[in-house]
Amino acid sequence: MTAFTKDIIFFHVPKAAGTSFYSRLAASVGGRPVLFRHIEEGAFKKELADARPKVWSAHPSGDFGRWQRLLKERPEASKVTFLREPVDRYVSEYCFREGEYRSMEIDLADTLALDPLHHLMVDNLQTKILASMGGPRDYSKPATQADLDTAKGNLIRHVLFGLLEHYEESCHRIAERLQLNLTEDARVMNVNAKRQRLDALPAELVERIELHNLYDLDLYDFALTLFLGRRGR
Repeated sequence: MTAFTKDIIFFHVPKAAGTSFYSRLAASVGGRPVLFRHIEEGAFKKELADARPKVWSAHPSGDFGRWQRLLKERPEASKVTFLREPVDRYVSEYCFREGEYRSMEIDLADTLALDPLHHLMVDNLQTKILASMGGPRDYSKPATQADLDTAKGNLIRHVLFGLLEHYEESCHRIAERLQLNLTEDARVMNVNAKRQRLDALPAELVERIELHNLYDLDLYDFALTLFLGRRGR
């Protein structure tokens, strides 16, 4: 275990190794992650009132009141996230929710025509998360070039990030920056062994998913360039 003196706020991008990483991070400091969108209000207030540093985690696409209170109460917290290749992330999220969608007779291609206000597979989700960073926003509205520019700036200036495709290296880089000794556990949780491989999908479907996630593709390429450029530093 490593003693740590500053809170860590993890911005959990769905299906991007978030559960694996925040669980490992919390175990490394001898604690448990505070999944603050999933606890009662009284418990949330109690956690905030406790000045001991913690690992906080949530999907940033809702409960903005709690996000604002946390960010206000913990202004010096380290901010961390993981990203994933966008088409792969989109397919993984569908597979994770496949039972729900199959019960409505909605296949992967059908999700591209759904109203984003009424389902969770939001286009350009990673761009929206990194642009707003817990701030209130309407996730059903399309991302913009301004969102992408803000997201890139946040990656450079405000957020420690890893990439699922470089999971183990990412974990150790983040831990080094946070001055933590990371537990040796390279497992990736919530993996769907039956999920479709991208190279098994029709090329036309992959192209359609890409068209719905152009900002995320740009953001991921930018993050990958940063990540590879920082090797050996």
